[in-house]
Amino acid sequence: MTPSRSRPMLFLPLGMLLLALLVPAMLLPGAAVLAQPRPNPSFNLQNRGTTPIVHLYATAAGLANWGRDRLDNRPVAPGASFPVRLLADGNCVYDLRVVYGDGKTEDRRGVDVCKIEDVVFGVRDPSFRLINHGQ
Repeated sequence: MTPSRSRPMLFLPLGMLLLALLVPAMLLPGAAVLAQPRPNPSFNLQNRGTTPIVHLYATAAGLANWGRDRLDNRPVAPGASFPVRLLADGNCVYDLRVVYGDGKTEDRRGVDVCKIEDVVFGVRDPSFRLINHGQ
């Protein structure tokens, strides 16, 4: 009789096999959370006043520096609006400052811009809070 050649048996212990199957399955729910879109902080600036808005500053709430002018030399006339596009970096709470053509400023602090579409400036009537959701 000739000795038969046996092939080496390749096998994984049952525990390793289960681990190999379960680890990718456990990572999938986490991947779905990571893939969710970040909230959109962009909004429309509305000028309900009688003077053009010549500068808008929007910075993360609490920062000392107002940053750059978001209007980029494009004044917002009375009755007009301007789309403000902010980076969707997970931040939603901003401090806002507008400067009017006459040099006066108006600030709004701690505005959650992810929850609103329009931020209205120039209205001295208390009902403006209805539009700005209490801001």
